[in-house]
Amino acid sequence: MRTIQFPAPRSLATRGLLFISVAAAALTGAPSLATAAEAAADTTSGDQVVVTARAKIGVLAEKKAAPASTAIISAQEIEDRPVSNVVDAVSILPGVSAFADNGRGQAATGQPEYVTINGIASNYNAYQLNGVRVPAADPSTRALSLKLLPPFGLQSIEVVKTPGANYDGDSIGGVLNIKTPSAFDYAGSLTKITVQGQLNELASDSGFNGAGGAIQAEFARRYLDGKIGIYGTIFYKKESSISEAGEIGGYSPTHPNTANLPLGQVAISPTSYKWDLQHNNIATTGGAFGLDYHGANTRLYVRGTAVSYDDKSEDSQVNIRSGGGGYYVQDQTGAYVPSTAANATLTMTNAFQGHYFQLRDQVDSLYTVQAGGDSDLGRLHLAYETSYGYAELTQPNYVEGSLYGMPSAGGTYQIGMGSNGYTPQVTFGALSGSSLNAASTAAYVLDQRNNAVWKYQGADSGSRAKQFGAKIDADYKADFGVVKVIHAGLNLNFSDRLVWDHYFVHGNNNDYVLTPGGMAANYNNPQGPTVNNLPGQNVASFLGYPGVSGLDQFRSFARGSFIDGITRHKYQDVNCIPDIADDRTCPGAYTINDYNAGAASNTENIYAGYVSADLNFDKLTLYPGVRIEQTEFSGKAWAPLTNTTGGYINLGHDYTEVLPNIAAVYRTDNAIVVRASVRKGFSRPAFSQLIPNPSVSIDDVAKTVYISQGNPDLKPTESVNYDVSVEYYGVKDSVFEVAGYYKTLTNFTYTQSVTGGGPAYSNNTTLSNISVPAGYTIPTGYQVIATEPQNGVQGSIQGVTLNAQQRLAFLPGLASGLGYRANLTLQHSSTKLGGPLPQSPDMLYNIEVTYDLHKIHADLAYQYTGLQLVNGGNGNDGNIPQYLQPTEFLNFSLGYQVGKVNLSFQAKNLTDAPTFWKTVGKSKQYLGVQDGGGNGSYIHFGRTFNLIATYSF
Repeated sequence: MRTIQFPAPRSLATRGLLFISVAAAALTGAPSLATAAEAAADTTSGDQVVVTARAKIGVLAEKKAAPASTAIISAQEIEDRPVSNVVDAVSILPGVSAFADNGRGQAATGQPEYVTINGIASNYNAYQLNGVRVPAADPSTRALSLKLLPPFGLQSIEVVKTPGANYDGDSIGGVLNIKTPSAFDYAGSLTKITVQGQLNELASDSGFNGAGGAIQAEFARRYLDGKIGIYGTIFYKKESSISEAGEIGGYSPTHPNTANLPLGQVAISPTSYKWDLQHNNIATTGGAFGLDYHGANTRLYVRGTAVSYDDKSEDSQVNIRSGGGGYYVQDQTGAYVPSTAANATLTMTNAFQGHYFQLRDQVDSLYTVQAGGDSDLGRLHLAYETSYGYAELTQPNYVEGSLYGMPSAGGTYQIGMGSNGYTPQVTFGALSGSSLNAASTAAYVLDQRNNAVWKYQGADSGSRAKQFGAKIDADYKADFGVVKVIHAGLNLNFSDRLVWDHYFVHGNNNDYVLTPGGMAANYNNPQGPTVNNLPGQNVASFLGYPGVSGLDQFRSFARGSFIDGITRHKYQDVNCIPDIADDRTCPGAYTINDYNAGAASNTENIYAGYVSADLNFDKLTLYPGVRIEQTEFSGKAWAPLTNTTGGYINLGHDYTEVLPNIAAVYRTDNAIVVRASVRKGFSRPAFSQLIPNPSVSIDDVAKTVYISQGNPDLKPTESVNYDVSVEYYGVKDSVFEVAGYYKTLTNFTYTQSVTGGGPAYSNNTTLSNISVPAGYTIPTGYQVIATEPQNGVQGSIQGVTLNAQQRLAFLPGLASGLGYRANLTLQHSSTKLGGPLPQSPDMLYNIEVTYDLHKIHADLAYQYTGLQLVNGGNGNDGNIPQYLQPTEFLNFSLGYQVGKVNLSFQAKNLTDAPTFWKTVGKSKQYLGVQDGGGNGSYIHFGRTFNLIATYSF
């Protein structure tokens, strides 16, 4: 018997500790500095003013004065932290957590994509740019992907947790508002150039290019006696990285006496294991501008943003698979023999290796322009605005390649997960009577020469959304008794979306590398080049495992040969001789159904109006209001009628939401603010969740067909939200806060999964609309795993948040520059279906220690996000719910001002923690299985280091 132990990722590198030591020495050995707080801005000679304010006091003043409960982070605070995008920046705020969906491999980029506010999933939030709705390119969610917004050219980011009637109503969690600067945000002229160098440690240590960097230029000017202001910024950011990941292929009961029981009630063992290496080269390009006019009674503006996120990414996988499995015990020679005894364990037989390649390229773009202003007309104040947004997400040449070989005759393996739950122990062996033994089985399975290219698949997919908006808000100073101000407004929003998914060959079927006789090959007789002869590079270690002597089983493939393998047949007839005995059919004639398989479009018109008031009772102010939103949704989706013909079916859904709310704010004389609010909110279903046309993928080796489709009968989710908070604002940039919230949800959306058998599988009574697409036949002996979004009945979430922020300016000498920020959120959610709401962590906390005095700024921040549900499970895990294990990151930054130049060093994830860890069930015992197309349930990205120089003049 031969056991191979795969160790955990390497421990904290010496360089990380060295950086912390240098930082500590810099702080403790700094020259004597002034102990008073710095001025808001440092001025230079002439009319040029370089703004270097930390801007925390203004942020807290804005938070204190707001009628709603808010959390705000300023541009300077963002600049002082090691953040890659907007999500990184706001996740330090109380009640806000980061989330990366690995469906497209985003979790493997090291960049979180979405935010959760007060325990509600990201698609239940509203997203704004300078107070205007932003179109989301991804049709599968209402959430805005924030990965494409780097921390450049921002004025502040505001999280509104209790939005009033003047905010968009589809904001169950809250509203995230990203603000870009204007020239009037600065005390004078500004010219700033920022240069950044970056290193991904894991890529560099593994023999890949881990270098990257960024450059940004920013300016602000005022003209005509300060009445006209111009602001602009442009930036370019390049990142190169790798991630390494592990994942279970599936589970079965460990012992024969439990084989017929549900997996959730018995001990289970992995049937296969997958290792993935994802290589990313990400380029982000963009800019923003603002043109403002400030007159005596009228202010006008034009603002625009443009950003493009281009990720060139390859995912290379190696997996241990089997040609079957059963329950065995070892005889006196160490060989495995079949047994029904209670001590028999699951043993996978006819072991072999598989490889897989997936091109994960994606281009995400966002363009916005808005024009408007506000006018003071005595008691009446008007604000008016029009806006246009365009968003696009494409996956050009989404290419897949599968590589297999002949299973070993009698070779066996068992997979144990070790004590930590993610590093596998693979024990190789052989069946009794086989010519193999443990050593020869391991050598055969791990040899790259025994795997070759079997087939290709590909598609060209994408989505684009256009959005036009217009709104007007009126504030009338009534001063009629307790009625101080009456607010009213109208908001119109018109959007249209187009989605496409063009299969490269018929039915998105398999384009095999054919036998010399022109026949479709079986997976155990692949005809393409072997793994060792494909372009790429071997990886010396993987998840800390150093490799087997003489064997390089981990290979990162180059993209070229896989792209060429399928694109030469793009949109063409692909004919060959079918191998009927092994269910190997050829793609055949390319049809209009293949080109339009995922084609859909829609328009969505939203008509909204509101009225509210400020009612003042001395120290108590009430803010009652009501908002009404009418949604008119219409669209069409392609539906196959036969194997070669199809047409569009129409969709439509209109509904009206009446959203009352009331907030109360009590301000005492000693800087205490008490808030309470009750409001109704809702969330619209995502576009792709409403589209009924199914998508089909097939795993020939596992003999499984996956079908997923939308549900046109989905209803919007509705909520009632209760919030209360007490805030104390002290001197020297301090706030202490405790807040509680309770939300009830009706018709929340979840994904239902069922498993059935073929080929007679058609409509399923559990899922209302799932069916096998026209012209598609499920091969004999294949199982079907079908998924569809459904409306849950009811759910709820309750939580409490503690928040403290203070600068310790009262301390003597150098210690007066110290400060801290700490927040803790505890929450609990439940549903009528059992279990919690998805993306609802049970605990969040952040601890941050800062130092800010004269020329030095330092920041050490620890972030923790607790256990959260991902989904209700699928057929590979026996429908056991899958969870994300807690994540914890330690980040550090150190900055020093040298004249007009600010130098800083930043380090992310100093403790080398995993960025993503999905499990079957809540414990760490069972590593997760594939979900949503993403490969990797345990993802190790490593540390990232930045050196930044900013020159202001």
